[in-house]
Amino acid sequence: MMTAAAETGDLQQLKDNPDYIGVASGADEVDSTPEQGAIWAEQCSAAIAAEAKWLVDNYPDLPIRVSHSRNQSS
Repeated sequence: MMTAAAETGDLQQLKDNPDYIGVASGADEVDSTPEQGAIWAEQCSAAIAAEAKWLVDNYPDLPIRVSHSRNQSS
């Protein structure tokens, strides 16, 4: 969230409520920054792209199937 919408993150809430630390997040979220978020997002994107390339390279004969709702007409 610090990268996608930093203005929506209220790190002071975490600092004021230590019971929230570690809930659905890592222990270092109180020290997070938009720059750290950008690095994390880039690393995740690279890993997802590498995995997708491996799948395409190793399973080239599988038909392309799209079933998510964004491609469904109303």
